[in-house]
Amino acid sequence: MYIGVDLGGTSVKIGVISKKGELIDHKEIPTRSRGFFQVVINDILHHSNEIIQLNGYSWDDIEGMGIGIPGLLDMERGVVKMAPNLNWQNVPIKWFIEEQLKVPVKIENDGNVAVLGEAWTGAGSQYKHIAMATIGTGIGAGIIIDGHILHGKQGMAAELGHLPISEEGLLCGCGNYGCLETISSATGIIQKGKEVVTLGKDSLLTAQYKDEIDKITAKSIIDAAKEGDNESLQIINHAGKLLGKGLAIIANLFDPQIIIIGGGVSQAGDIILDPIKEGFKEHGLKDIVASVEIVLAHLGNQAGMIGAASLFKK
Repeated sequence: MYIGVDLGGTSVKIGVISKKGELIDHKEIPTRSRGFFQVVINDILHHSNEIIQLNGYSWDDIEGMGIGIPGLLDMERGVVKMAPNLNWQNVPIKWFIEEQLKVPVKIENDGNVAVLGEAWTGAGSQYKHIAMATIGTGIGAGIIIDGHILHGKQGMAAELGHLPISEEGLLCGCGNYGCLETISSATGIIQKGKEVVTLGKDSLLTAQYKDEIDKITAKSIIDAAKEGDNESLQIINHAGKLLGKGLAIIANLFDPQIIIIGGGVSQAGDIILDPIKEGFKEHGLKDIVASVEIVLAHLGNQAGMIGAASLFKK
């Protein structure tokens, strides 16, 4: 039995995972106190203990805890070197948790654990060459080549969200300008929605959120787009096409068999998938476009937990 943790900028998902990659039970909690890492670590400890007890297990039944984290990691030492969406720097998360729980802990980039989860029991289980994008607070990615995760020298391979691809040149949480996730992440989509309301444009968003602009979410913009709201459709189409362009760059470099789209925004379905495919077709090499399959994640928000647990599978 394993514990898989998917640590995001908005929420933390904690799951009990079987040795076959089955999610036995899980819970989701808000990511509290950005910058105060000990609060978040204490939440992980508390809720992991709670979910284990609720399912009739003890820590003796747990072989390890895997944690997916959005940022630059020293995986060998178990240190989060930098996580912009959490405002963390040099956090020795492995040491803190192992000291308390006395079980082995492994950390991995959140995009990597998502693709590992889909490769284990999800949409990528029949493939050896896989690329995956996760659209949430930021944009993560993971690439598997010939069955092996691509890490790079510092473990920073496949930082799709930080491709300098947007001509709008917006400031990103990483400190650079024009990163893909400033437009195509949930955060970027929300920012565009707020601009619509601030400018007083004719939109369902303006009508609904004129006096409550901070209540706008990516889901509310997606819902408005599904109702035919032109401004919301433009936001989603722009975000999707730009993400498709980023994925075309990845595909042109690594020639995957399948590209999987996951993360919270992917739950919008075809309304985000269609412009992604359009942007991909426009910028991808013709032979690659013709051969690669672009699909939504099968595991949904479970992919990160299952992939984090897979760090311990034999």
